[in-house]
Amino acid sequence: MRLDGWMIIAGFILLLIVWAYVASRIKERRYRKAVQALLPEVNDHLKLNTIYRVHLSSGRILENVRFVGISRPYGRTGEYLPFPLHDWVAVEHEPGKRTFIKPSTIRMYEEM
Repeated sequence: MRLDGWMIIAGFILLLIVWAYVASRIKERRYRKAVQALLPEVNDHLKLNTIYRVHLSSGRILENVRFVGISRPYGRTGEYLPFPLHDWVAVEHEPGKRTFIKPSTIRMYEEM
């Protein structure tokens, strides 16, 4: 009899967890639909050959730069440098002069 009581309590707790998960998913879906009704999604992001003003988290602003690309890991066999020198965003100030920035330091960018 005692084992049956614990099974009922465990089943009830499991049911509450599943109900909370489903309820949060439904709430998130309703919230997403409400936001989309107010503001449509913009599928436009970085474009090559477009001039930008890039604001960094340090407060520095990079004026008149173009996004060139993202650096990849060193070597093709999965070799890595002793510190993370990959996945940096490359921007070009003028032909031939580039700056490499960690993506997490970019706060916003504006089209010029």
